[in-house]
Amino acid sequence: LKHETSFTKEDDSSYEFSIPENLSKDEFLLLRKIYKRFQEWHHFMPVSQIQEEVPALNKKLMNTKLNVFIPILERIMERAEKFDVKVIHILLPYFIEKIKSYFERSGDSID
Repeated sequence: LKHETSFTKEDDSSYEFSIPENLSKDEFLLLRKIYKRFQEWHHFMPVSQIQEEVPALNKKLMNTKLNVFIPILERIMERAEKFDVKVIHILLPYFIEKIKSYFERSGDSID
């Protein structure tokens, strides 16, 4: 199994972020949806929309190989609840880039 592992710093805590290489077609489509959602959130920073959508995304991710996103979404949710837009603005581009590089490595265009 190949995994991509990266770390980002945010408030003195490290993040390990790995996307499994062997995603099912449904998981692949879900990853594409997460990518688009993260881009939208980063561009518009809709704090209330983030708070509304994270629980539903977490539920969809729960029994998939993409459950690695649950801690990430929880951190984004936590920051949204505190209206800490600055940290969200740091986290989202990092995760967007990691997902984009995953798609590029898999030979699929994300956009």
